[in-house]
Order: sequence, then C-alpha cells, then structure tokens
Amino acid sequence: MSNTRVQQQDPAEVLKNFFRVYGKYVIAFFVVIFVLYIGSTIYTSHQNTKNLESASVYQKFSQAVTAKNTNTMAQIVSSLQQNYKSSPYTAMASIQLAKSLYSNNDYVAAATNLNWVIINAQSANYVDMAKLDLAKVYIQQGNMNAAHDILLSAHSAAFDVPYLEEQGDMYVVQGDTQKAISAYKEALSKSQGDEQASQLLDFKLGVIGG
Repeated sequence: MSNTRVQQQDPAEVLKNFFRVYGKYVIAFFVVIFVLYIGSTIYTSHQNTKNLESASVYQKFSQAVTAKNTNTMAQIVSSLQQNYKSSPYTAMASIQLAKSLYSNNDYVAAATNLNWVIINAQSANYVDMAKLDLAKVYIQQGNMNAAHDILLSAHSAAFDVPYLEEQGDMYVVQGDTQKAISAYKEALSKSQGDEQASQLLDFKLGVIGG
C-alpha cells in the first residue's frame, strides 16, 4: 500500500491558475455575449419603433381607402415600401392598393405591388395572399401560364380553398369545364365549416354543370 499522500490544492490557487491560463478566453467570451445582447436589444427596439411609425402611416392609408383616393393610397404605399420594408403594415397596404388598382383595371400597377409583397413580406400569409391576387391579375391579362404556375405553387394549407377555387376560375376562362369541376369539387371538399365559401363553390359548380 502506497504511502504517497495526495496534496490537495487550495481552491483559490486553482482558480488563480485557471484564469492565468484561460482568463483571456473567458473575458473574450463574455464580451461577445454582451455585444450580441446589446445588438439584439438595439435591433428589437429599432424594429418596434419602425412598426409604430408604420402603423401611424397606415392609419393615413386607411383614411385614403375610405375616401377611395387611389392616388393618395399609392403615394402612401410608396413611402411605406421605401421606409418600412419589413413592416406588416406595408404588406397589408400594398395588397389593399393592388386590389383597388385591379378594380380600376390597372393590372400592371397591381402586379407591381403584389410582386413587391412576394419579394419583401416577412409573413408567409401575406406572400400567399399576394400570390393569389397576382394569379387573378394574370388571368385578366390572359397570361394563363403564369397564373397556372402560381396557383399550383407551394402555399399554406389555410389557402387551399381559395387557390383551388381560383384554379377552377382559370379553367372556366380557358374553356376546360372538366378541370374546372375537378378544382371546384376539391375546394368544396376542403371548405367544410366555411358556409360562405361552400355556397359560392356550389353555385359555380351549378353554373358549369358540375
């Protein structure tokens, strides 16, 4: 049996030796964490401020919508797109403006705003909404290939019914009744619980003999 005695080091000495070897790395680590924390805090604060500002601008846009002043709506949306690109209010306003332009048969301007949303919106829901409206624009322009590509592209399941319904509308325009019936029926099968959508789909099916 060995009589060697294990010498126990003073904890303070152990800590001192540790920091002598690894101290600079520990300090560097905490400096990085601190910088990241400060950066994240500043960024979050900046985003909150931008969102509040864009909300204020959006209120003016809503007033222009109520007044049906398309020119003012377009000016406000242009400002939102330039200064508040990532704000949800900008995406909402751009889609609303596009709907107004569509109603006025200004399909080129409508498509421009919808494409802006598709490229810049942070929310997938706004992107899906913009794509659906853009497909409608393309159908009006007679660009069926572009509309077809959009309507068959990936999207949230929440948009299955309107995408399928628009597919049916597209096939009706193309004179392909069987494909239209198929699209409407598939949309109807997924619209359970949405009475308004179901009634509209039933009506469209009745019109084309489905």
